[in-house]
Amino acid sequence: MNTLQPAHSLPVHSLDPRLEAGAQPEQAASQSADQTVDQTATREAEGPSAGDALFDAPEYAALPEDAQALVADAARDGEADASVLVDLHTLIRDLSFQMLPSPQQLASLSAVALQQSPEFQELSPADQRLLTEALDGRKPEDTALPGAIRSLISSPDFQESGDITAAERTAILSQVSNYPDTRAVENLEAMLGKEWVREFDLGDTQRAAKTVAFLSQYDAGDQEIISNTLALFLGDSAPYRFDFSENSAYGSVPFSPEDLFRINPQFIRADNNPVDTSARSSESGELRVIGHTFVHEVNHMQNWDRSLSLNSSYGFHEEYRAYWVGVKAQHGEDPSVADVIDRVAVFVNPGPGYSHLAQLLAAGGQDAQDIAGYLNTMLSRDDITIHNAVDEVNALVQMKKDSEDSGQPLPPELSRPAAVTIGPPGTNNVTNG
Repeated sequence: MNTLQPAHSLPVHSLDPRLEAGAQPEQAASQSADQTVDQTATREAEGPSAGDALFDAPEYAALPEDAQALVADAARDGEADASVLVDLHTLIRDLSFQMLPSPQQLASLSAVALQQSPEFQELSPADQRLLTEALDGRKPEDTALPGAIRSLISSPDFQESGDITAAERTAILSQVSNYPDTRAVENLEAMLGKEWVREFDLGDTQRAAKTVAFLSQYDAGDQEIISNTLALFLGDSAPYRFDFSENSAYGSVPFSPEDLFRINPQFIRADNNPVDTSARSSESGELRVIGHTFVHEVNHMQNWDRSLSLNSSYGFHEEYRAYWVGVKAQHGEDPSVADVIDRVAVFVNPGPGYSHLAQLLAAGGQDAQDIAGYLNTMLSRDDITIHNAVDEVNALVQMKKDSEDSGQPLPPELSRPAAVTIGPPGTNNVTNG
């Protein structure tokens, strides 16, 4: 018998098997009344029991119908263990329970019903513990969490089959425990519904679960961008997929965009731990790849016009725009000049990665003029030319370093917002929607 967890909630009907079978609320209420008559007749025949005390209690009678249905659900699933009935009775008689608002009373009963469900009872003790930890970690306002958990563990793709191993189920539930949030659990269930995910080995399943669960609840980032990005992989008709086949950059998409985003596995550990959110990870680890690169590369996929050449000024626009979106997604606010200037310096200075952009700027011509115009837009200036662009960008990089080294506040040139460049029509999506 698992200790009842009284402080959690879910939509009532997701736990009521009469409604799960397709009955309308009126039918369910009628069936509940019939069951009550049957229970009364049985108790009269068999004599007093823990069930008698529970269902005859005035506290039970005082509950609204949806709460009574949850009590009956938990009692029915746990009927072989009289202690379940005793604990339910104790719970509804508790003054602290009775003082809770109705949604939180339902939360308590929903968590109990989850723990008494067959799907929960079939889990290993270790996996059960992961879910009770998730219930303990639920935010009070997240009343749907137990329902989302029950939906996940009862889904065909989670149940034991040839497509998912016991270790992979534990990997999924570990992220439920790490991120006890309805959004994370619902997206994990959606992820398991994708055939391309079910083809992952254990290590990549761990990486995928960590990525999806973390991003789903990452309120420190920009949730509009993040939610739009996840929907492109997890929605019912999602057009994209990802894997862990990149072996050089943090992540990549083909120059002629397809439906695949490739993530570098060396930056996301294959384990059941939460995402590393340290400052170092934010710069070059799990948080950078999951919080920034994921949405950055998808922004390319959402914008990339195949008729436009990356070996033109368009290449500057699309790289800057995607970087801008990635920074906003990771940090939750529009980037400042200081947030993007180091990256822009890579675009305009000779070196690996983006040397073609530096060559365009150095060569002069229309592409160079366009790049200078983009720099004026992002810096909110009008004095950048093809002749001073490199020097002005490098001066800002040095100004940033000097400010950081001295511990002084950033000057206005760096602290002002970095504007988004405007490119050809169809290439200006900054929400991944």
